[in-house]
Amino acid sequence: MVTREIPTRRPLPLAILLLVVLLLQALPVAAAPATLNGKPAVVDKAEYFTADEEASFAEQLVKLSDEYNMDLLIVTELDTGGKSPRDYADDYFDYEGYGRDEERHGVLMLLTYSDIWISTSGISIRYLTDARINTIIDQRMVPAFKKNESFADMAQAYIDALSEYLEAGIPSDQRNVPERVRSLTLMNVLFAFGGAIAVGGGFFLLNLGRYRKRKRAPVYNLAELATPSFTVFQDIVTGTSVTSRRIERSRDSGSGGSTSSTHTSSSGRTHGGGGGSFR
Repeated sequence: MVTREIPTRRPLPLAILLLVVLLLQALPVAAAPATLNGKPAVVDKAEYFTADEEASFAEQLVKLSDEYNMDLLIVTELDTGGKSPRDYADDYFDYEGYGRDEERHGVLMLLTYSDIWISTSGISIRYLTDARINTIIDQRMVPAFKKNESFADMAQAYIDALSEYLEAGIPSDQRNVPERVRSLTLMNVLFAFGGAIAVGGGFFLLNLGRYRKRKRAPVYNLAELATPSFTVFQDIVTGTSVTSRRIERSRDSGSGGSTSSTHTSSSGRTHGGGGGSFR
């Protein structure tokens, strides 16, 4: 009976093991998206972007943020929890701890299912005036989206426009205009109630006095009043002249001009911003 020896596996030479390790280390490893002091520059809750798109946007935003010393971020969200886009954007920026220095410089661009809101804070309020925000949304972001129905194209259009306005600087005639909030006080209510009583009482007394006075009905001479009278008039046209003049109208340089409308968020901080729909 012939017996065969079963060859045993020999361990790989050390050189081969080292070669395998080196090859594994040489494989490309996906880098984590750039962050703003440990906080994400792109928060894609709605999953509008691919991983590569998110990383690209984050890298661009962080570079601009460091250059202008402000936190610039993009947030996408399908469920704002009943908040308006403005309130959601302001609150996310405030309560998630974004913004640099004491004035919390920064800009948050929010994309919901159909709306855009750009929330500004600190010095960015002066950079992004109402007119500039309207231009970014209406002339850059919305056309970019409608061209290919691409959220990535819209986000890139925003970053490009934002970079251009930051480079252009603050308009020389820029000014902040706080939002006027009207509220009723107890004194307003008392004055309104007293005024209504005074006006109503005066109207009642005036009409009561009129009804108490009795007036005799006037007597009309029907025969005299019924006599017809004819008068002949003649119009003579001596000439006509028509002068036309074109009225020049000044063109509006943009809605809001160089003003930045501001308001107070639920955290008590001051924000600017503006928004619109892209669907």
